[in-house]
Amino acid sequence: MKYILAAIITLFVSFCANAEKVYKDISQQELLKAGKGEFLIVDVRRPGEFEEGHVPNAINIPLADIQASGDLLPPGDIPIVMYCRSGKRANKALIIMHERGHSNLFHLEGDMLGWFDAELPVAYPEK
Repeated sequence: MKYILAAIITLFVSFCANAEKVYKDISQQELLKAGKGEFLIVDVRRPGEFEEGHVPNAINIPLADIQASGDLLPPGDIPIVMYCRSGKRANKALIIMHERGHSNLFHLEGDMLGWFDAELPVAYPEK
């Protein structure tokens, strides 16, 4: 039984390692150096989280909205950077966008927790 379980685990790990990644990673510094408008930056956290601070120039489209509708982001090959709090929601959103035909997708390394930890500039919604 141990050998069967070990074989299954090995097969699973091998499959995961060979799975095609549908997006590229972008570092915090690369995003900061990019010109304004070079990327569409999408925060997929809930609105309350977005209001607590977000990456400058980011728009808020929660993961639930991305899952519910395919018409929220412009079609085509514009570069889209997505992030969330820790990466789980952004990964789901990036896979959905890839399945809907977007191919120029990026994930912000470290997500918002990393952004806060690095003490990078934070924007807040105007009230």
